Amino acid sequence: MLSFATLAGVVRPRLLLTSGGLETVQLREQFQRLLAAARAERPQATGPPRVCCVVTAQMAPSGGASTRSPGELRRRRWADAKKKSKLLAAELGAEFESVDAASPNFPPAKLEAAVASCDCVWVTGGNTFYLWHHMRASGLDQMVKHRLTQPGAFYFGQSAGSIVAGRSVSTAFWKGWDDPSAAPDTDWDNPENLAGMALADRSFFPHYDPQWADLVERRREELGHPVVALEDAGPAYVVGDDDANGNYKE
Repeated sequence: MLSFATLAGVVRPRLLLTSGGLETVQLREQFQRLLAAARAERPQATGPPRVCCVVTAQMAPSGGASTRSPGELRRRRWADAKKKSKLLAAELGAEFESVDAASPNFPPAKLEAAVASCDCVWVTGGNTFYLWHHMRASGLDQMVKHRLTQPGAFYFGQSAGSIVAGRSVSTAFWKGWDDPSAAPDTDWDNPENLAGMALADRSFFPHYDPQWADLVERRREELGHPVVALEDAGPAYVVGDDDANGNYKE
């Protein structure tokens, strides 16, 4: 398996990891710089920059009773995800292709084609456990890691998308906001299932505010490696942008 830990000093993927997405002018400008830098490395590419938007975390089944069938709820979530992608595409001047690693409509070959041709892999927020289970089951995690070893790509994480980019997804347990039973086929007591993509040498805790300070400090020590707390309006964690003033930067 491809490991960025073993490629330290050789591969430094461009990253923009956020809590709430492009919520500030600074973050939008930063995204555009990274997107332009990625496209510049692929001079043969034509048309607008391409974003592969992984919306799987948004597709997780929600708890509670509903009069709608699971199929109808999934269709509504998919329609909402596509609408958001369309709005972002118009705002950012990019072409968005939404994919869902949990859907039979996106077999591995289709996922791989979307990732291979993009300038940015954007992984949205939602249920971290559902997202990570299906990224691993579909092989999308390895496709993303492979794409980031090649020229002309960067990774944008939003909430759950930032968590899975880190060394461990166990930070998703800390607040108790995400339901791990959304991925009933995964044994979350097995440490191997908690290992993230390790695109950076640390883990990430989105939606941070001061009420979580003691929790993060205590659990960071238990985890045994650095944890970056991400606030909804920034700062973000950035790799590959020298103009990333005011952010966590490498």
